[in-house]
Amino acid sequence: MSSCLSAIRYMLKNLPSNVAITGSQVPLSFQFSSSDVYPNVENSIKLLTQLTGPEVFVVFNYGQAAFQDALWKIDKWSPDAFTGEELAKISLDEIIIKGRAYPLNLTRKLDKLFHIRTEVLLTLFKLMMVC
Repeated sequence: MSSCLSAIRYMLKNLPSNVAITGSQVPLSFQFSSSDVYPNVENSIKLLTQLTGPEVFVVFNYGQAAFQDALWKIDKWSPDAFTGEELAKISLDEIIIKGRAYPLNLTRKLDKLFHIRTEVLLTLFKLMMVC
């Protein structure tokens, strides 16, 4: 993901809306799991409702941080495996965007929300590398 972020940001640079990208360090299972899927997706949606945009960002580290531009994976399995240029820090009751704190506005709704699977992004990335 860290190597694809720059390419994805370049491909979507003229898109007039916010784009959240996320994944998980620990796979989701049908049984009780300590997967980071839920906090990553939940906090991606929270941040999407707060930003006026347009921004392209990734949410990782158990949903606690959103990164833009530069992203590095520093540990394979650690809960805070990614580091980079932070767009936001996300907690239960506030979001700190570029150093400024905002209370969560849970009444604000998204106009549209699209889900794109990884395979689509990988195909776009491969096509871009061929060109």
